[in-house]
Amino acid sequence: MTQEDFFEILAEVDEQYIVEAEEPVKKKRLSGKRIMFAVGLAAAACLCLFLFGGREIELSRSKGVRVSYTRFLPGIGSEACLVYLTEEELFTEWSDAVFKGTVTKIDNIKLSFNGSTDYRALAEVQVEKVYRGTCEEGETIRMLLPGAVSGNIHSSIMDTLGELKVGMTGIFMPMAYGIDSVYQSNGATLYLGELAPYGFGDGIRFAFLKTEEGLVFSRDAYVGAKDASTLEEIEVYVEQMLELYFGEDAADSAQE
Repeated sequence: MTQEDFFEILAEVDEQYIVEAEEPVKKKRLSGKRIMFAVGLAAAACLCLFLFGGREIELSRSKGVRVSYTRFLPGIGSEACLVYLTEEELFTEWSDAVFKGTVTKIDNIKLSFNGSTDYRALAEVQVEKVYRGTCEEGETIRMLLPGAVSGNIHSSIMDTLGELKVGMTGIFMPMAYGIDSVYQSNGATLYLGELAPYGFGDGIRFAFLKTEEGLVFSRDAYVGAKDASTLEEIEVYVEQMLELYFGEDAADSAQE
């Protein structure tokens, strides 16, 4: 077990279990706080392994890939260099669904590609209104994010989606994963649909979020909405763009 794995396991343990694990040591009155701390951590780690068993996500088609839920995230980030896309390309080529909804769940995940580690997140959104695509109002959509959601990591590729919180409302423009949608790294192949039916090309340009600090989205990418300050304004803008590019049947268009 690596140091990273050890602390990842401990992150899953309720503080209550660590306290209980220390109880027998305190009763025996062993000298030295280091002894109690070490025994407590060891007990907590063993208990976590027993209770959670690694919390892995089962994959059937992917090769050389292991995925597990995690609360431990290294304090590192990454920078993005995005290919320029026009507003038309963003709406017509890089998104298969457009809907408004509220975030109900966020889980960070650890992906191992033949030993090379990456961190991403899975988010669930309850759909409130559909502008394009085959999803339905009231349905809960699961989406794979291109990075983890955490205050410990700065990643420019998550400048928008990195703001996600449970209870937050937004307008989302994800891609639909087909049966052959894959991500390959370090000789391993991940079939993306095994994690979620939807995902994003990046975490910057495909969401408009209503946050406590105001409206968050890529104003440089959507010049037609650069002065918008409310989600209602974005809704009007999105409907206008979809009507321009798809006509009046945008909300009923099937995903390819």
